[in-house]
Amino acid sequence: MLNFWESYISGEPLDDELVKSVHPAILCSWQRSKNKKINPSSFEHDEILTSSQLKQQLQTHNELLQAATDVLPELYHYLQDSKHLVLLCDNAGYILEAIGDPNFLHKEQ
Repeated sequence: MLNFWESYISGEPLDDELVKSVHPAILCSWQRSKNKKINPSSFEHDEILTSSQLKQQLQTHNELLQAATDVLPELYHYLQDSKHLVLLCDNAGYILEAIGDPNFLHKEQ
């Protein structure tokens, strides 16, 4: 998958192998990122919110968090022991919630 992603972001045209090998939702995500000129390898902002700023973000996005309440535990069921995690972010990219493999999640925090 990483090789396909690297080929895609380098501008190589999509071939049949790529299209068949990548889930359509992931391919659409790649296309959105490319269209918005988002390069995940070159993040320049490592802003960490203060406790009060995080509290404000959580309050601001309470409706999103409530909507995700039933979905996130279901995702966790599929991510156990997978070395993957799911991040719930707001429209500015701030992480509101994270779930996934506990060992992997602990390393990422």
